[in-house]
Amino acid sequence: MALSQLELERQARIAANQARLQSIGLLDTVQGIASAQVAAARTHRKAPAARASGAARRAAGTLPPGRVRRSERVAGIDAPNYNENTRLLSLADGEAGSRDRRLMRENVAEEVYDVEHLDALGSHKQEWELFVDGYDASSNRIYDKVNGLTCHQCRQKTLGKRTSCSGCHSLQGVLCGDCLFMRYGENVDEANANPDWLCPLCRDICNCSFHRSKRGWAPTGTLYRHAIAEGRQTEYGCCVPNVGRAAHVSAHMMH
Repeated sequence: MALSQLELERQARIAANQARLQSIGLLDTVQGIASAQVAAARTHRKAPAARASGAARRAAGTLPPGRVRRSERVAGIDAPNYNENTRLLSLADGEAGSRDRRLMRENVAEEVYDVEHLDALGSHKQEWELFVDGYDASSNRIYDKVNGLTCHQCRQKTLGKRTSCSGCHSLQGVLCGDCLFMRYGENVDEANANPDWLCPLCRDICNCSFHRSKRGWAPTGTLYRHAIAEGRQTEYGCCVPNVGRAAHVSAHMMH
């Protein structure tokens, strides 16, 4: 196959360059460097098979001494305590061992409420009976992965009534009746009867653990049980954790 004019010119330039390198004594040097690189690459590929293991080298005394890694538990060293609120947690577990530890956490950011939050608080005309809707005859909550809906507040996929937000129309506006009443002082039936009802998140008063942590605030935990343990109740008969009724209460209870 005949070479093109371009290939012929390329070969002529290569030959001229090699002749120039040969005339100044660099051609042999270049070839020697290339051969050395090839030999080094072959040696490197064979090295893992020829290299003795660390145990063999240690037994032969050729491995330099170094720090031996060992479990602190095996060595009898106490595990470090990463809890910054040890004293507070010990106090919380002192007399009321069942008290939710999350109530003792400190806020990263300052928790502040203003008049707009006060105006956004909800209310109810009729009491909501707790622990009935979505429960069986034995007072056990009915969990259903197929027919149930997840409550944004308690994160439980159970049967029972749920709210629907006219603002966001999202799952963040879906709350069960118990959470809506205990946390925000609102009746789920009254909320569903109101076509303009907005969820706590749209009103900027959502106190779920996810959104509080997102703002740098400590999760409130199970305030309902904590309020019962403290013997505190509101004028409506439901417990003080109604942050929708008094948003500042949780901060006073935690500190």
